[in-house]
Amino acid sequence: MTRMVLVVIVLLGGQAFEVASVRPSAPLSRRVPTLVPRVPSQFVAMNWSIRTYVAFAYGIAGPGRTTDRVRGGDPAVLEQRFDITATYPPDIVIPVSEDDQRTLVRALLVDRFGLRAHVEREVLPAAVLRRASDTLGPQMRPLDRDCGTWRWTGGVMPTDAAGEPLCPSRGAPVSSVAMQVGASSDMAFLIRMLQPYVMRPLVDETGLAGSFAWIVTFNAAPERTTVRQSPHPELAVALREQLGLELVSTSAEVDVVVIDAVSEPEPN
Repeated sequence: MTRMVLVVIVLLGGQAFEVASVRPSAPLSRRVPTLVPRVPSQFVAMNWSIRTYVAFAYGIAGPGRTTDRVRGGDPAVLEQRFDITATYPPDIVIPVSEDDQRTLVRALLVDRFGLRAHVEREVLPAAVLRRASDTLGPQMRPLDRDCGTWRWTGGVMPTDAAGEPLCPSRGAPVSSVAMQVGASSDMAFLIRMLQPYVMRPLVDETGLAGSFAWIVTFNAAPERTTVRQSPHPELAVALREQLGLELVSTSAEVDVVVIDAVSEPEPN
C-alpha cells in the first residue's frame, strides 16, 4: 500500500471555547452519539468516544459515522465516552459553522485530552462521485446565488425581500429505513451530507462548480429491508436517477489521522 506522510502544524489562531464542561458519559449508556443543537451559543456532544471527537475535529467523520481513518493511540482510551458542553467565544459568528466547531474541538482536545496527532495521506478503498451523463437529474438544479460560502462560514441564513430563506436545508427520515437528504449548497457540502451513508471515504470528481438545490430519497438500510418495507432505491441508484450522479467504488488518496498521544481528561 502506498503511503505518503504529511505532518500538519495547525495554527488555531487563539480560538478556544469560552468555557467547557467535560464529563464521562453515563456507564452503559444506550444513547446514540449525538451532536445536540440545543443552544446556538453552545457546542453540546453526548456519548461521543474520544476517537469520535478526534475524527470530528479533523473532518474525518462525526457521530454515527465510520472512524476507521483514526489510527494509533491506546484503543482502551480512545473508546472512553464523554459528554461535552462548551460555550462558543463571544466574537464568533452565530450560528457557528462546522469548520469553526472543528477548530474549537481540536483546541479543546489539545488542552484537556493532551492530544498530539498528525495527518497522513494514504491510498484507501473509496467511493467516487461522478456525473452519470451531461444532464443533471430531476432533483438537482443549479442556483444563481452562492449558498456554498454561507454553508461553510455560518451566520444567519440569507433571505430574499420577503424574508424567505435563500439556501434552505431539506430532508428528513421518511421511515425507519428510508432517508431524504437535501440542501442548497456547493458540491463539497453535498459530499459532507452524504458521507454518513457511504462506508468508504467519499470523493467528489463531478467537476461541478457553483451552488445547487438538491434532494435525494433513498433506502438507508437495503441489506435488511424488502421492497414492500421500503420502495425507495438504495443510495447509488437514487443518486443516478434523482441527481444524475454516479457512485463508483475505487481507490483514492485520503487523509488519515494518526494519534501520537492522547489521554483521558480530568472531568469538571
